Amino acid sequence: MRSHYDPDMVLAMKALIIQHTETSPPGSSIDWLEARNISYTIFWPAKNLQWPLLADFELFIVCGGEMNVDEEQLYPWLRDEKQFLKQAIQQQKKMVGICLGGQLLAEVLGGRVQKHPAWEVGWHEVDISGVKLMVFEYHGYSFSLPPDAQQIATNSQCQEQAFNFNSQVLGCQFHPEVSQEMATYFAQDSELPTTGYSQSSSQILSGISLYQPTLQKWYFQELDKLTNPSKSRQ
Repeated sequence: MRSHYDPDMVLAMKALIIQHTETSPPGSSIDWLEARNISYTIFWPAKNLQWPLLADFELFIVCGGEMNVDEEQLYPWLRDEKQFLKQAIQQQKKMVGICLGGQLLAEVLGGRVQKHPAWEVGWHEVDISGVKLMVFEYHGYSFSLPPDAQQIATNSQCQEQAFNFNSQVLGCQFHPEVSQEMATYFAQDSELPTTGYSQSSSQILSGISLYQPTLQKWYFQELDKLTNPSKSRQ
């Protein structure tokens, strides 16, 4: 049986990482790409007027960010990004969206994105086909399930936690890419929410070693299934 973590697994693809802010980096997505020998480019919409050519990439990873999908007046590039993502989906590109990225993909696919009734921050349990997984959350908005998409993760605090669309798009409301360094940074955020379903800094820090490795393993397995289904089943 071939391991999901076999560094000799080479996928003939190039990835574009769309990073919106310094505080929402690609995290362990980089580790997965490098372990699979997949070359990648990081693109910053806020810093570039010219978007890359879709034809140059087969995989797109859309990171989180501090802005919201409905703030196009404050961040005009959001309008261009939505059009770019729509075209990528139409061209059958493989897509991964995380937090803000998941919301953008959900909206482009016909779902709704709205302010969530309460913050969800820190380590929280989600249900994935009856299996419980602790994931890292940091969101005040949420998305509805896009038409024809399949729900793959949920919890009582936020119904839509992750979806799959046509074995082509993976959208997550939580942060599967969170590294131990990222979680530590979030825990030390001076503006860490304290309302709703928000954990304290100490709760977040104490959960890192307990939950991050298992979450990363799940994320890598999902990326393998998305990009190379036949290999991931071996």
